[in-house]
Amino acid sequence: MANKINKPNQAVTAPYQDCINKSLQAIQHKKFSAAIEWAEKAVKKNPLLAQGYNTLAYAYDKNGQADKALEIMLNNDSQGKNAGYMLYCGELLLKRMDYEQAIHYFKQSLALQPEHNNARIGLIHIYRKQGNNALAYIEFMEIKKERPLSTHEKNVFIDIFSKINFHTNPLTTLQEIDTLLDDDSVERRKISAKVGELLLSAYPDLSGEEAITLEHPIFSNASFLSLLKKFPMANAHIDYLLTGTRKLLLMSIAATGEISDLTIPLCQAIAQQNFLNEYIHFISDDEQQLLGMFTDLLLTQTIQPGWQISDSEAIILVLLMYYSLDKMPQAISEKLGLSAWPAGLLPFATEQLINREAEIQLGNATPSLTDISADTPAHVRAQYEENPYPRWTECSLQQVGSVGQYIKNLMPELNPGAEFFNPHMRILIAGCGTGKQAIETAYLYPNAKITAFDISRRSLGYAQRMAKKLNIKNLTFFHGDILELKPSLGSFDLIECCGVLHHLAQPLTGWKKLTQLLNEKGIMRIDLYSRLARSEIIARKVQIEQLQLDSSISSLRAFRQAVLAQNTDQFLLRLRDFYVASEFRDLLFHRQEVQYTLPEIQESINQLGLGFVAMHVDEAKLARFRQEFPQAKINDLHCWNEFEHRHPMTFIGMYSFWCQKP
Repeated sequence: MANKINKPNQAVTAPYQDCINKSLQAIQHKKFSAAIEWAEKAVKKNPLLAQGYNTLAYAYDKNGQADKALEIMLNNDSQGKNAGYMLYCGELLLKRMDYEQAIHYFKQSLALQPEHNNARIGLIHIYRKQGNNALAYIEFMEIKKERPLSTHEKNVFIDIFSKINFHTNPLTTLQEIDTLLDDDSVERRKISAKVGELLLSAYPDLSGEEAITLEHPIFSNASFLSLLKKFPMANAHIDYLLTGTRKLLLMSIAATGEISDLTIPLCQAIAQQNFLNEYIHFISDDEQQLLGMFTDLLLTQTIQPGWQISDSEAIILVLLMYYSLDKMPQAISEKLGLSAWPAGLLPFATEQLINREAEIQLGNATPSLTDISADTPAHVRAQYEENPYPRWTECSLQQVGSVGQYIKNLMPELNPGAEFFNPHMRILIAGCGTGKQAIETAYLYPNAKITAFDISRRSLGYAQRMAKKLNIKNLTFFHGDILELKPSLGSFDLIECCGVLHHLAQPLTGWKKLTQLLNEKGIMRIDLYSRLARSEIIARKVQIEQLQLDSSISSLRAFRQAVLAQNTDQFLLRLRDFYVASEFRDLLFHRQEVQYTLPEIQESINQLGLGFVAMHVDEAKLARFRQEFPQAKINDLHCWNEFEHRHPMTFIGMYSFWCQKP
């Protein structure tokens, strides 16, 4: 009897599964209409199985009918709605920006299958958009228990980490962060301030008034020493700690005449930290006197017959805490063969001599795209020749294939035209500096052909060395000046000019030059300073002018020391640029700067005959904008202007936006 009952079901199952298979095959070949037809047949054959609805919805989704797909998924009485079914419902709701419903379905998926990391990724995406970074962080920690994070996931994780208050959310350890930052493709600098918070939560006495001794447990923490070698610390208390510790080390070594084995790792870590922050830490008169003695001793040693680097290793390590190898006696800076260097100094020799020499040669050999305009101030060029900016060691490497997909990832409600989805764009990076932006753009759009140029040969040398190190093939660097660009250079589908135009005496003149090189329907990404967000910076620039301070490293150190000693300027102390010499110089000591308001940007866009596409902001700011202006279009500059006046620090970095040629 059992066999007779089962036979009809078997007869139904076979053609049902055949319909499903044919639908999936059609999807694979991008024949979505046929896929829908076969999936509908499957649903009619067995309306109680969830698989048929899942396949049908997927076919509609791929056919560009996401709302229809969601309707099918949510409105059926099928059985066997498993974790995958709930996951797909959540993904469709996420696409429609129905976040609360999406959270419900993602959590249902996890309840059925706790190890379902795709549901966690969906939750992370929503929590970030809602600005709930602590919950996003917790979900990431669960994923980390199951598998290693991809490079893209690490960068998302870092971004989340940078926005958590660790005084109220002690969610991680120094060791976990140190391990995460072993990948050179993650944005370490993003979390420099947060690592400071984490250190203070682990060692509360560092924020007190009492002097710290070399026996303090933080100096034997391997993760702390490792982090000092990875990025410049951006915390006033840690700045004070490192400046004081360096002085203690110098005085102790001068008094005893030796460096103990226990002290060497700390000296190496502080030396690398000061190289990364470009020797921004204050040097007292007492230290200057001792450094003079050590330098004289090193000079005496270098002229001895048969002298080798290893004979002076201890003295060189002491001096490395205060300045780089190329600033030491000529006998040191001429040692360009790695075999001459002992293991403890080899990383410094590689970075400060070998790489520096390679950068100079690459910069000098860079072909010229244009002449350098007489209207470009010599002091601006000199600043970037002396201090290539920014001197980065890592970058975010991710791929999306097209500008359209990149913008859609940021703002799903936008519908960029087909020209945004051309994977073979010709792209120009105007004012590429040391190449970080250009290299990230080249990696982001791997099929594009990218041209980048800058006025600083030293910066271009750094950029080319890093591009070679990262094996970037679709990027070519040139020496050139925006003001000398000619239409004969050809036209481009995308032009990016980030943080450059506002350092021109007449920014609109440079912007017009770029616009002339833009194709019809071509796209621009422009970054400019906000006058409102920089109002406090402008006030401090006025103070620096009144004090008649130049932009030398000694002036930078003296001004910073006064700020740190007073400990009242919390605005400056919170800025990451305060903790690196070239960035601090660019922040407060740049002689040529123009700021904007959003109405002024709109006026410039109109004068150039361009159309505004969208602001380029992170998910938290975008979520807040949507919350406060639910009826506004995402590209409404009038609403963004009102939003900025409600939240004046929104664009403290810069305005960043996309515009397009009609």
